[in-house]
Amino acid sequence: MVIVKEKICQIETFFAFLTSTLQKSVSCALDKLLSVGNILQYLAMFSDALTLGYDIHTKEMKKSLTIDAIKEYSWRCKKTLTFFGTIKSFSASASQAWALKNIIFNLINKDCSIADSHSSAQGERGKLFSSIVKTMKKRGLTFDPEILKIVEQTQTDLDDILKRMVQISGISISYFEGDKRVNKPALVEDSFPECPLSAKQKPLLQILEKMNMKEFYPGKLTLQHVLKMHENQFLEPASFSELPWVMLRKIIAINFDFREKTLHDLLRKLAIKSQPEKKVSSIGQVVSSRKNIKTSEQYHPTDVFLALFQCFDPFLKKLVVQKMQVCQVAVPLVYQDYERNLLRLSLWPIREIFIDGGSESVATKHLQTVAFVRIGDKRKRSKSKLINQFLRSQNDEHSTFYHKDCSLGFHKRDFASGTVEASWFIPNSKTNNDDSDKKSEKEKNIEQPLTILNLRGNASTYLEQLQFLLTLASALVVIIDYEDIQNETHYPILRKIHASEAHVIIVTDLPHDEDETERFIQMYSEKTEFSVEKCSILSITSEGRYLNEIEVKQCLINDVDGAIRRRTFSMSLEEISEQLPLGFYSDEERPKSILGKQLCGQIISQIEGTQWTTKLHKKDILPLQGEALWHEWSIEQKEENRSRKGEFVAKDQHLEKMRILRVKQVCVFEQKNDIMAQFVDILVTYMNDKQTSLFFISWLRQYMDSRSRIILPEVLHRLREAFHNFENIRSCKGAEVQKNDEKNLEELKAKISQEERNLAQCSFGIEHFFREMGQLYEAFMYCQDYVSCLVTLKTREVIQSLPTVAAKLLLWGQPLEVMDGDAANVPLKWINAVFSEVSKIIDGEKKRLFSISVLGIQSSGKSTLLNTMFGLQFAVSAGRCTRGIYVQLVPINKKMSSLKFDYAMIIDTEGLRAPELAGEKVNHDNELATLVIGMGDVAIINIKGETIADMEDVLQIVVHAMIRLKQANEKITLKQSCIFVHQNVSAQDADKLTIQGNQKIIKNLDKMTVEVANEEHVANIRSFKDVIGFNPIKHVKYIPDLWHGTPPMAPASSQYSTSVIEVAKCILTDLTSDESQRYLSVENTKVHLQSLWKGILSENFVFSFRNVLEVKAYSLLEKKFQELTWQLEELKLKWLNDSVRPTLRKCIRHDELERHEREIYKEFSKTISSKTNAITKELERFFKESDLAEHMVHWKGRKNAELESTSREILSDIKHKLNVEKEKCRTLTNSNNCILQNKKEIQGKATEFARTLKGRKETPSEEEISKTFDDAWKQWVDDIVRDNPERDVQLDLQEMRIQIDRLLVDRFKKHEMLLNAEKIQKWGKSNRIENTMAVDDIKENHISISTRWWQIKRISFAKYQKKSV
Repeated sequence: MVIVKEKICQIETFFAFLTSTLQKSVSCALDKLLSVGNILQYLAMFSDALTLGYDIHTKEMKKSLTIDAIKEYSWRCKKTLTFFGTIKSFSASASQAWALKNIIFNLINKDCSIADSHSSAQGERGKLFSSIVKTMKKRGLTFDPEILKIVEQTQTDLDDILKRMVQISGISISYFEGDKRVNKPALVEDSFPECPLSAKQKPLLQILEKMNMKEFYPGKLTLQHVLKMHENQFLEPASFSELPWVMLRKIIAINFDFREKTLHDLLRKLAIKSQPEKKVSSIGQVVSSRKNIKTSEQYHPTDVFLALFQCFDPFLKKLVVQKMQVCQVAVPLVYQDYERNLLRLSLWPIREIFIDGGSESVATKHLQTVAFVRIGDKRKRSKSKLINQFLRSQNDEHSTFYHKDCSLGFHKRDFASGTVEASWFIPNSKTNNDDSDKKSEKEKNIEQPLTILNLRGNASTYLEQLQFLLTLASALVVIIDYEDIQNETHYPILRKIHASEAHVIIVTDLPHDEDETERFIQMYSEKTEFSVEKCSILSITSEGRYLNEIEVKQCLINDVDGAIRRRTFSMSLEEISEQLPLGFYSDEERPKSILGKQLCGQIISQIEGTQWTTKLHKKDILPLQGEALWHEWSIEQKEENRSRKGEFVAKDQHLEKMRILRVKQVCVFEQKNDIMAQFVDILVTYMNDKQTSLFFISWLRQYMDSRSRIILPEVLHRLREAFHNFENIRSCKGAEVQKNDEKNLEELKAKISQEERNLAQCSFGIEHFFREMGQLYEAFMYCQDYVSCLVTLKTREVIQSLPTVAAKLLLWGQPLEVMDGDAANVPLKWINAVFSEVSKIIDGEKKRLFSISVLGIQSSGKSTLLNTMFGLQFAVSAGRCTRGIYVQLVPINKKMSSLKFDYAMIIDTEGLRAPELAGEKVNHDNELATLVIGMGDVAIINIKGETIADMEDVLQIVVHAMIRLKQANEKITLKQSCIFVHQNVSAQDADKLTIQGNQKIIKNLDKMTVEVANEEHVANIRSFKDVIGFNPIKHVKYIPDLWHGTPPMAPASSQYSTSVIEVAKCILTDLTSDESQRYLSVENTKVHLQSLWKGILSENFVFSFRNVLEVKAYSLLEKKFQELTWQLEELKLKWLNDSVRPTLRKCIRHDELERHEREIYKEFSKTISSKTNAITKELERFFKESDLAEHMVHWKGRKNAELESTSREILSDIKHKLNVEKEKCRTLTNSNNCILQNKKEIQGKATEFARTLKGRKETPSEEEISKTFDDAWKQWVDDIVRDNPERDVQLDLQEMRIQIDRLLVDRFKKHEMLLNAEKIQKWGKSNRIENTMAVDDIKENHISISTRWWQIKRISFAKYQKKSV
């Protein structure tokens, strides 16, 4: 312990010395640069020194240095030097602006990330920046006058200073140059030569030829081949050439009968076809030729599947294996690769199989392994059937491992023997805990997950596979008949088995005679030399009879449980793959897989850090999508689109903030771009290499998912704990208890909010990398439009290639995020660019898309439904980790299809009405639902249970929004139809049982639709299906529960699979059968999405409500409220016209004006107070008597507060008007006195002028008289202007506009979208808002303008004739 403390002390001393030394070096260097007048280098060096915590005032480091800080400083210095060559051609002001811009960003990042900087922190940093500039000036630094003026004028507003600096200097962008370029590993050559055709390979090739799959062997069948859709794809196979495609469709649809049943039905169909015509014998019996049936072709299902499996490429293998695991069907782990004549360990396909909720996949998890082998050719008892019994409970029949009693199990295997199949046992922890006390010592349950391996065939024939199992297994179960166990030829193998580290369980049929059994065991012990501690013999006979299956199973469980409890050490499959014996190789040794893993390692090494550096967090790696940048930009965009009180004038302010945020994104990426730049660069470098790109993405996804699985459980546990504590305190009864716990409740609320934010931060997957890529592209494109950008050629090429990369990945089967669920926004520039590239790649002008979307409550099985139906890979999770809208493209097989479209665009979305967002994100859910349904030609309304009540409210809002969007923008194409899918409904006659309830809800939706149409004055809508196409008889489907039994060992239900297929058939046949339906091209789909989202952005009224009744209630309430508040306005106008003006205008003296003003204000205060009380009572009565009172109650407090506020505003306005009227009266009195005085003055000057002419001999000329008068007149006018200060007329006009805006918005709150400035410019094309008039209807005499003569800015008297004075 003392040594450790000494070491820590030494390290601290070293870093203190390092800090002091670097501090002196930086100070000296800065002083030197200042003394020689090198201003630019001084500013640049100081900017870099800020990252070390350097304080210019004290010339000290404010924090102790770390290795991370020094590395960052070194990197920044190098980067700064590279920029000096670029800015040499800049002007003095531009180069200084560039340096000051960097200082500002380093100030922002000094103590915390820019994503955490709030307005108050920004203000403090603004003051700090001003003090830095002042200190530099004092020390003799000479700033450019233009720069200095900006800093002095803007003072502490860092955003404004940054904007002005960027305008002067522009932005220098160099993201992908020099050492930032990807380190491109050398491609490892495949060193395994192809082998000549072997005897066992011939049956393989015969089967492939029979199935017409030879062209895809080996490993050439891709996911894109399999996913191609056509309307007949779900039919049963009629020939061997159709068999593989049907089998693949079934396994993708998680139907565990995909193998044997499909093959059995085909063989039966072909056998019947091949039979001769039946003839009737004399006794009337049907006679058929048995010979044809016997000689019909026979294939073993495992042979057929293994042949097909070897045609799959790595990514299709992974998908198929994942589906097989869901079906609880054993997967091939080791099999013969005839191309290399080696045994292949199939590790890659199981990489993403996770069990028991752990953070590691079955490939990397250290699991105890139980292996089963058979020795001998006799098969009295099926080994695979015994394993199935071992895996499952008494009444849970399911063939995880295919056995001889299965359909076609009696057929001979040609080349599947020698295969090692794998499955996993997962204990039901709840059952184990509940029953642990009830179980006797003889009835044990295994309480830990196990890997179960099964070697097909006679182990004595497959010694290499046996050796592999002995290396890996904790327990080895050997099934051998008593006759075979006495065979001398088997003892060498048995000795080898017993010599291994595995615990060996011999399952055999020992003789009934106990003495003979003892002699056998003695002999067996001598010949095999087994250890008693590592061996147990299980006899399947007892007391002269064979044990039944349950007895054998329980004995086997007891032996296996004892074996794995004694074994403390286990190896993972990944570790085994690194030390495979001769004759084996791992499928991950393929060159493209190795390259993808190496590229992924470059990213991981930076995320994880080293022993000297810390791990990085999401906000450090992906800063552009943070709350202070992209989220803030999204808020500003919505504010700019949604007109609110007085914000027509502020439109430019929002746009300016959006531009500044984009500039910040570009500059932030320059500061923190290492990992993301490398990720982008890898994708661009390998964008034409499909396999390498997909391997890289797959490896990175696996790493990110594994990382999240480690972090998320802890955060979720803290969130659940805080929520439970909150609920416990809130549920306490008694006012005293609740009062005392109010503080705790507030603290727990804050803690819940914090943990939810932590959950969002911890949710970190590869989709966030692609989101950041989109933000990089958007920021770059925005800045190019608004700011001078100096971009290096390589950087421009890389960034402009990003849409092409995303388009190719979309076509290769990767989902594309259309809507960011965290920011609730669609990055339109990015999405448009990606769709444009897709259009170029597939000739999108000619190709047509059919869009299928899904919508449902959270955790209702939406993604699973789409993945099952179409074979996609949308993320599936029971939590709310990934949010937003994702799309995938599925091609149509045009050779086999008559469908009128070329691609299906499948749209998946996050769940609605999440518990943690209940009541807070109604807007978000309604916007998302409208976008999803609006995008889809067909929307699958996914419902958990029998009733659609959960979705009814959302559908009402969607219908309302659709109608309003169509009215506001005629370009939006609304051609949607929907299908209702009820999940977890197991009754066969569910459609009959629930028809009455569904009819009632449909009737309710029809009623609501008509009400909306009437409210929006749309005449041609009379039912729900007029807005969203729907047939209540054909388009309602019922799907049973996903699992056949109780998880975790339950397989997927075949009924679920069949029902999902029926839904897909309905979509591809019935819903696409309309001959008049036209499908959008890729380009038009892009335009449609853009129009739809812009319409949603502009609509702010409907989305804030839960359902149409709330909309109707709010409309009635708002109408009543406007009537009541207008009574107050009328009272104000009446007082102004009848009391204020007549009374004040009679006053002659100033003291009278003051007295009457006070009296009028006092009397009006009493009147307005009385009137407000009366209106409040009337509003209260309206709340009680309204039919929609229950939907209005939550607005009651707000409306009462608004009424009080309106009353105070009117009182304040009256006071202002009194002052104005008083001033007018006073001015009028002064003006009359002034006129009399001016008359006297002019007459006096005229008389004086006449006297000067008296006695002159010559009469003055007209010009002289005119000049004298003009001089006098000019002097007089100047005196008048000087005595009346000028006013800013433009300011008055601006105030007038604001008042008009407010009046419009107050009157037409429902139609804020139509009050948008862009809409007003196109007023002639828009529908008229109710209770308004057209511009042409407004005549000149309808408008009057009141002004004051003393408000005129400058009076020109030149146009007036002198004679008129």
